[in-house]
Amino acid sequence: MRPCALLAALLLPLLSLAAGPATSPALPPADAPPFPLEQVRPGLVGTGFTVLRGDTVAAFQAQVQGVVSQDASRGPLIICELSGAGIEETGVLAAMSGSPVFAEGKLLGAVAYAWPFAKRPVCGLTPAAQLLPLLDDSPSAGGAGGVPVTSSDFLSRFGRAGARVPSPDEGGAPGPLGSLALAGFRWSLAAPGAAPPAAPVSLGPGGLVGVLLVAGDVEFAAFGTVAHVRGDRFVAFGHPFMRLGAVDLPLVAARVDALVPSLEKGMKLCSSGPAVGAVRLDSSAGVSGRFGVSADLLPVALTVSGGVGPARTFHFGLARHRFLTPALLQGALGAIQNSAVGVADPKTVTLARFQATLPDGETVSLNPLCFSGPAPMAPLNDLAGNLLDLLLNNAYEPVAVKALSLEIAVRPVLAGGAPQAAWLEPGTVTRGSSPELRVSFQPLQAPSGTLSKRLPTDRWPEGELVLWVGDVFTLWRKLSGTEGVTPSSRQGILDFVRSIPANDRLYVAVLSPSPGRVLQNRRLDDPPPSLAALLGPSGPRTAAAPPAYRLVEVLEGPESGLCEGLIEVPLTVKPPAAPAGPDPTRRP
Repeated sequence: MRPCALLAALLLPLLSLAAGPATSPALPPADAPPFPLEQVRPGLVGTGFTVLRGDTVAAFQAQVQGVVSQDASRGPLIICELSGAGIEETGVLAAMSGSPVFAEGKLLGAVAYAWPFAKRPVCGLTPAAQLLPLLDDSPSAGGAGGVPVTSSDFLSRFGRAGARVPSPDEGGAPGPLGSLALAGFRWSLAAPGAAPPAAPVSLGPGGLVGVLLVAGDVEFAAFGTVAHVRGDRFVAFGHPFMRLGAVDLPLVAARVDALVPSLEKGMKLCSSGPAVGAVRLDSSAGVSGRFGVSADLLPVALTVSGGVGPARTFHFGLARHRFLTPALLQGALGAIQNSAVGVADPKTVTLARFQATLPDGETVSLNPLCFSGPAPMAPLNDLAGNLLDLLLNNAYEPVAVKALSLEIAVRPVLAGGAPQAAWLEPGTVTRGSSPELRVSFQPLQAPSGTLSKRLPTDRWPEGELVLWVGDVFTLWRKLSGTEGVTPSSRQGILDFVRSIPANDRLYVAVLSPSPGRVLQNRRLDDPPPSLAALLGPSGPRTAAAPPAYRLVEVLEGPESGLCEGLIEVPLTVKPPAAPAGPDPTRRP
């Protein structure tokens, strides 16, 4: 590798790798004082501690190469070359993150960073002076990394707002939760009836732990090492986790099951053990929290029937974070898809139940919605995540969710169709009459036909109207900027979710022209971003201002099964004929 390319190599957080054969070291010093940074010198030799096999802590050696300065948010980094315990062969490994290094009976720092493809096992230590303040209760401990991110920060970093450029210490890629997976997080599903793993021997400095974002039958975990313990408090990892500031995440004991050395990024294959505490702070220098306490997760019960194997109910908890929890729900559904739904063949899946229970016992339920095609779980996952995002992050007042209950039914057949044309018979509509709506409908892989249903017109105003005839999703996307449709309060958000119809039939929106107000090619009553995400993309903006309509009513159209598409039908509603009066020419 050329020198310039080597200098450009990205620092990678060591969240899930390992080393060689374990030895039986002396125990790490308990609550050791920090080694003064100003006394750190090249050639200083220290001893580090980490788990390499099972749950046994092993010792390795670290020789200081120098101290380098970073930007103000990161602070200095102690550069060391490691040896012993097989590290010469495997290189510096992830999940060594947080491994404490001691020199002269003092805590020098914690292993935190490494360079891919390095010729020797060189790593960066976060100095002890940055680690020990994390043991305080203050949520601002650790400097700039303790400042909670905003919604826009989070969405840009973790892909829900589109592509992004990875930051130097992430090495991530665009996509929901993509950067987390590349930074060491791993999805896993518990086998039905599996026995819990045994508790580890020790959770002192050098012990292996996992931090969970999803826990239970579905797990999304990252593994690292405890750097320091004081009483029931701990600090681990030695580098930022997600820079979320104050958090409440489960901490579990962990063990190393196998090693996967790699020239680029080797890894420990780890498994989670029992919960041992909770992470309370995600800071620039690592994570900290307490042993013996629990984290408050959002409980989810998800039943899958008709898929791979017998029906099964998954119980898991999601980390509570306004901008992270919806993405975690989507990720959990994706993980379950592989084992319980299947991905190889076209199918139809129905979100038969989506119920959010609020703290006061009130429930918000969605009508059943179907998806069909070669990858039907993708839109279902998006819908579930966007619904939760709408509740937690609506523009008016966040809706606290106490629990979620979902049910997914799978059928190994394709279903669906599209409307081809629509018209009214008779073509001239008189207010108060009941014209027949006729729709030419093309089912998937079946002969086309005509569907029909009579429509009441009592509420239709006289004059020029427009009918939109189509499936519920296309129709609601079209209606999203229409006067009288966009929710304007927290209660309106709850009512909106409850009002989304099932998509097993066509629907008819009756609209009348409205002057409206348009600013920068958008109606002023366009929906908030969370609602727009739920409804889906509305297509590219054009130079022409969007037409303004006022919604008159939405009617159920003819039963069609799963459908996609929309037909626009213009019409004129005439006044009813005047009742016949007495004939003035007729003599009594």
